[in-house]
Amino acid sequence: MPETIQPVIDLAKADRELIQLRGQIRTLDEQIGIARSEHDRQLDIVQGKEQHEGVLAVQGRELRGKLELQDAFIAKLEQQVPRIRNEKEFVASKKQLEEARKHRSIIEEQVLELDIEKEGLNETLSTLRSELEVENVRFQEATTELGQVRKQSAGELKSLESHRTGLFDEIPDTVQRYYQRCQTSGLRMPICEVNDKSCGGCHMVLPPQLLNEMLTDPENCRNCPHCQRLLYLETTEVAAD
Repeated sequence: MPETIQPVIDLAKADRELIQLRGQIRTLDEQIGIARSEHDRQLDIVQGKEQHEGVLAVQGRELRGKLELQDAFIAKLEQQVPRIRNEKEFVASKKQLEEARKHRSIIEEQVLELDIEKEGLNETLSTLRSELEVENVRFQEATTELGQVRKQSAGELKSLESHRTGLFDEIPDTVQRYYQRCQTSGLRMPICEVNDKSCGGCHMVLPPQLLNEMLTDPENCRNCPHCQRLLYLETTEVAAD
């Protein structure tokens, strides 16, 4: 055991602070991710509508091209039909002209429906773009603020990790080896403070005899009988039953 338990206590405190800082950074990353997810969701909606707008524009050009061709075809037939003297050819050409006019009406109706859809889409896009502008401002403000806090926390984490390395070097070799075994096995916080007569790691109530021993000799660590973590008693506020 160390001549003084203070280096062990300092290391345990540093570990708790590291856990808190890493948790804070994870929370900040999650908040940034949520903000980005909402921004990207609205952006995807706008981009999807814009793609549909492009599709409608292509369809509109195609329909108007067909309409122009149909108009030219009808104009040609209108010039030809009156000149036909053969009754059979006249009837056939006149029927062809009627069919061409019907087909033109269908195309014209399709153009009208497309224009109505485009008008509705333009109104929707206008609203969505306005909402996206608001979301862009909110996203920039949120991520800037969260990013600054994260940067500060990351700097504190780096300094604390360096400080923790120095503290680890100060504890006895036996405690270092114990720490390394715990890290290998995945046990968090290998050294814990006694808190309200309980282990600060597993939170199980400690035997009165163990508490009395720690009160009598607070400079020595004891193992938790439940989880085997090293325990220390920083104050004398705990009294054994």
